[in-house]
Amino acid sequence: MNSTLRLLGEHLNFSIEEVGEATGLSFRTILRAEQGASPNPESRRLSKFFGKTSQELGPVPRRGKRKRSLTVNRART
Repeated sequence: MNSTLRLLGEHLNFSIEEVGEATGLSFRTILRAEQGASPNPESRRLSKFFGKTSQELGPVPRRGKRKRSLTVNRART
């Protein structure tokens, strides 16, 4: 969860709906950003709205899941 984004909204007394209205972003986009989703180009509007850099607001990008290679030993018959 991106507590920075949520705390800023609460500190400034803005609901998700109000932030969405001011930035032109959907409720869902803002909620995803609060929950730690990687920011997309539209969500950079949140940075501008709150006067913070995307690094200050955005979560650390998650590493992609690595696929593990499984070696299967098959008995030949």
